[in-house]
Amino acid sequence: MKAKKEGYAQIKTEIPKEYMKRLDEIIKKYNFRSRYQLLQYLVKCFIRVADPQPTDEVVPKDIEEMFEGYQTVSKIEFQDIKRGGAI
Repeated sequence: MKAKKEGYAQIKTEIPKEYMKRLDEIIKKYNFRSRYQLLQYLVKCFIRVADPQPTDEVVPKDIEEMFEGYQTVSKIEFQDIKRGGAI
């Protein structure tokens, strides 16, 4: 069993298989080493946009624009992934 890093937490989610195929193509296209590395990058970008800190580096405008419109999440947006689950 692999020991977890101190001060880290793991995030798990399920996505449709068709999304996984598309995600794998993106990983190859942009030279990420793994799904894990891509997801770490996306979470870090999102946090820097959604909750910027004075010590964070400047976020490029195109990264900010990736997350526009997701400030108010609706239940409808997630029903295809987890039917009727609470947000």
